[in-house]
Amino acid sequence: MNMNPRHDFKPCVPGAFRGGIARTEFFDGMVLTEADMKREQSYWQLKRRLTNRALGQGVVWGLGVEWDAKGRCFTVRPGYGLSCCGDDLVVECPECIRECDIIDVCSEDFRKLLAKRGDPCNCDPPDGPVDACLLLEYVECPEDPRQVYEDPCAEHPRGCRYGAVRETVRLRLVPPPPCPPPGPIDRFCARIEEIRKSLPANVQMPDMSSAAGPRVSLSLSAFAADRTALGGHATTLVSEKGDTAQVIQPISAGGTDDTVRYGIEPGPGYVFASASRNGAPLPVGDIMMGVMRSEKVEDFKKGITAEIVVQMVPLFGSGPVRMVHYQLKGNVDNVGFVLKAEVVAIEDSERRRDCLSLLTESLCEGADWSCKLRTLVLAVLCGWFRGQLGTPECGDGPEPKPEIVAAQSAVAWLVCWLAWQLLFRIDISKDQAAKVENCLRMLFEEWCCGFHYKGPSCKCNVHGIVLGAMKISPRGKVICFDEWAYRRYVLTGPLITHWGAQFGLPPLDVSATRLASWICCIAKAPMPHRAEFMAGDALSTFLPVGGAAIGLGEGFANAATWRGLTVEDRGSIGPMEFVGRVLQRLLVDDGDQIATATAVGRRRVNGLGINLLEPSSFSFSPQPPQGNLHQFFMTELMAAPIAARAPIADFAEKLAASIPLAKLKTAADTPVVEPLVKALDQAGISTAADLLAIGSEPALARVRDVEALSDKVASARAMALVFGAAAGSVKDGTTAAAAAAAKRAADDPFIRADLADAATLGAIRSAVNGHIAGRGMTAAEFREIAGRTIDSGVDHGRAAGRRR
Repeated sequence: MNMNPRHDFKPCVPGAFRGGIARTEFFDGMVLTEADMKREQSYWQLKRRLTNRALGQGVVWGLGVEWDAKGRCFTVRPGYGLSCCGDDLVVECPECIRECDIIDVCSEDFRKLLAKRGDPCNCDPPDGPVDACLLLEYVECPEDPRQVYEDPCAEHPRGCRYGAVRETVRLRLVPPPPCPPPGPIDRFCARIEEIRKSLPANVQMPDMSSAAGPRVSLSLSAFAADRTALGGHATTLVSEKGDTAQVIQPISAGGTDDTVRYGIEPGPGYVFASASRNGAPLPVGDIMMGVMRSEKVEDFKKGITAEIVVQMVPLFGSGPVRMVHYQLKGNVDNVGFVLKAEVVAIEDSERRRDCLSLLTESLCEGADWSCKLRTLVLAVLCGWFRGQLGTPECGDGPEPKPEIVAAQSAVAWLVCWLAWQLLFRIDISKDQAAKVENCLRMLFEEWCCGFHYKGPSCKCNVHGIVLGAMKISPRGKVICFDEWAYRRYVLTGPLITHWGAQFGLPPLDVSATRLASWICCIAKAPMPHRAEFMAGDALSTFLPVGGAAIGLGEGFANAATWRGLTVEDRGSIGPMEFVGRVLQRLLVDDGDQIATATAVGRRRVNGLGINLLEPSSFSFSPQPPQGNLHQFFMTELMAAPIAARAPIADFAEKLAASIPLAKLKTAADTPVVEPLVKALDQAGISTAADLLAIGSEPALARVRDVEALSDKVASARAMALVFGAAAGSVKDGTTAAAAAAAKRAADDPFIRADLADAATLGAIRSAVNGHIAGRGMTAAEFREIAGRTIDSGVDHGRAAGRRR
């Protein structure tokens, strides 16, 4: 008999990593020890904790907490949670814990809780309440003590050991968790702010935040006794301490019953919570949208003085509360009504924390939400176009041609340049600001790295879950308790996937991996650059944009023809207007297509070597959206300042309504035009406004039964000519008005009254009469249209005043 023990050992698998979880390997005849049994227990405990950690930390279900202020106790409802270490936190039955059992004012933990944050050595008591979190912590309680006989022949035991361990939980107070470390967007915003501080003034535009804060309008109106406007309405902004403003409103002679209305109005997003005039409080219901006052003309002529104090509060959000003291003085001089205002004092105070602040504060952590939003928009815009320059690591297919890469790189640089200007007010074309683009590349690299999840970690060595937060007095008394503060929940993948499927969304992990692949590809893509085009190749480089085209290169600036189309010079535009026109082309389908055009209008973008080519005339006129004449000349309105667009649009509508179809001069002479116009007039379509509103094809369908229009081809061609003449007259008139408004200085903006200016009407008349037969419309007719437009603005102001 072989008495040698059998050793059945197998070598370790080649290439196996060090470490890992060990389990007990049982065999017949094995002598089991305490270490063998504990290793077996530890193996399954660690397996379970690894799975729990993968699910996350927080409440799985239940574990509601109620605070009884009278009984001075907490009640924890049954439930189940997971700690950051993967421990199971189970509460089987409702538990009631007294305040004194949780808070021991003599303990070291309580003294640390009262210590000032960031200075644990400071033992001075705090001046007021301190914040604390209610932690449900995993603990183990030994049970079942037994005597231990280490020697089987011994008469007396050598001691006692516990035969069981009960896994349970307890409540204790801990300081609130620290703020999370700054993420990629927070670090990006910090880098950009540092760079902005070092840039010279000519590299960055004025900061957008300079116009932030509540603003107040000073207004003045004058009305006759029968509510006829004597002088219209004027408004001036008054915002900061020491600001002075003056509103002058010309007015014709009125009777003694005529009134002057003046007042203070809150800025956008604000309302007046309280107001007083000369020390007398005003009713809240009358002042929320503005403090208004009416005076007789005779009293106004004698001079008025008013001390107005208003308190502004934000209608939404948690902005500051502002108390503003105004001194108003009014009189009448040889010019007209004069109203002066001065900001005597401003008092700002923080708004109290309300329920809405709980939501707004939790939606954004770290950097301010404005910077986060602008960063995301910048990353999407630049990332989308830069992504065309890079290729995946495992991508296949032929390399793009150099001229395609050059065009894409130029467009990518242009988009990034505009995005930086619009979002962060930085001009990256300057050498001093080029380094900000490296910040954007670093942002994508950090995102790429951050998508590798490194696993959960226990913050501040706290092994449990927070069930709420409270404020505690220095004497150890609970002042208030919020069950939802700092509470976290375990979100399982199957549950999220199920919820998303109800809305047709792909699984979250699938979307995340696709996004990570895109971000990492962009992080390795080459940086776009501003291309320098040669004049000989410029006319071959263009990008279609929603029925228009972008010509890249200076060669487009002097071209008379392009792709067989006549090029009409429309002057130069700024980058912001260029972006607006491109976005309109991409987002609004107004029917203007180069494919059906006979000519294109060229607009040069200042200093960029880029030209916007838009269709200007057609062999068959495009049909505008029915029932909305504003949309028809929206492109022309984009050239005007924003404040001038409403009066110009009203003028264009009244102009279209004043142009009879019978007076239009068509591009070609055909015998079908005259019977067509007569038939349209009998069908109720007699002006350019009628035809443009209904559209060419629906209008033609109304007169199909007329015998003179039996030839469908000839009648369709005649309709295209008439429609083109009507469209051209209104569009060219709108363009002339917009050009006149764009020439005005910033401190002298274009208003409705300027439509009556002789130079403006002369330019509009020249543009419109090119489409009208004979001598065209007279100067008196244009003045009458301008007068009706100005009067309509007064009517709008009256209606707004009645609504207030």
